[in-house]
Amino acid sequence: VNDRSQLELLTRVLRMRINAEHMRKGVTIEDANTTYIHDGVIIGMDTVIHPNTTIKSGVIIGENCEIGPNAYIRENCIIGNEVKVGSFVEIKNTKIGDKTKVPHLSYLGDTEIGACGNVGCGTITCNYDGKNKHKTIIGDRAFIGSNVNLIAPVTLGDDVLIAAGSTITDD
Repeated sequence: VNDRSQLELLTRVLRMRINAEHMRKGVTIEDANTTYIHDGVIIGMDTVIHPNTTIKSGVIIGENCEIGPNAYIRENCIIGNEVKVGSFVEIKNTKIGDKTKVPHLSYLGDTEIGACGNVGCGTITCNYDGKNKHKTIIGDRAFIGSNVNLIAPVTLGDDVLIAAGSTITDD
């Protein structure tokens, strides 16, 4: 590689190879030209990746999931089976349990969320206090309303219902 244009061409070839390998293993990638899956990603069969999605290294995605469009899944995420990570959702260092939905416009950083939960539009885990990153833990079957701020460190139990517009600072 001698310049940035050659680097971009090489990156495009690598992206095509990685995407093709996932598709051979049963993953649907709707637009391989706008889907960026880094090396070292594991994706289960029958998962659908919508356009303009980026998935960084070290991510594990289960079977029958729906990812994107415009999703950004950063390093160290584990996504269970039948999970929805929707439009304009960013997750980082997060574990999402089976059948949980994070439909759109949310950020989950340093989070564990159990099975069968729902995270409303505009929910943010506020995981950084200016010095340190903190963890948010959400139990099974939790329902998080729209426009919720979860100020880490915070733990929400099973079957919790958080009203839209809430800011949660205590367990």
